[in-house]
Amino acid sequence: MSDHSEPLPDPPPRAHRWRKPACAVLFAAYFFLVSWDGLKAPFAIDEIAAIWWFWHPSPWRLLFSQFMLWHGYLRPMGGLFYVPIFLTFGLNPVPYHVALLLLLLAGAYLMYRFARLLGLGELPAAIVALIACYHGRPE
Repeated sequence: MSDHSEPLPDPPPRAHRWRKPACAVLFAAYFFLVSWDGLKAPFAIDEIAAIWWFWHPSPWRLLFSQFMLWHGYLRPMGGLFYVPIFLTFGLNPVPYHVALLLLLLAGAYLMYRFARLLGLGELPAAIVALIACYHGRPE
């Protein structure tokens, strides 16, 4: 019985093994550099209104609003964001901004993965993720 399996690919050269971890560290450093000051921001007026809007009805209505979009519930996923943070931390804006930054970081990672799926190399995909990390400040 002959073995017709394909040979294993050569491992990456030692010089290139550090590239991915180094890019991840630089990516995280850049992300926190451009986003860190957002933790000091106060609530926007619509955030306080959204917290009240989602906290005011019962938890069952919040749960059912995710699936009953035809009933006119306003931004039902927002309730799943605001209510757990409000119940845990109250009206401290820092945990809300931390959660938003984590969502932004996850979105940048997904942009990197999507760029890789489209066939981009590691460096162009990392540049896409860096662009996704930066979010402008409202003036």
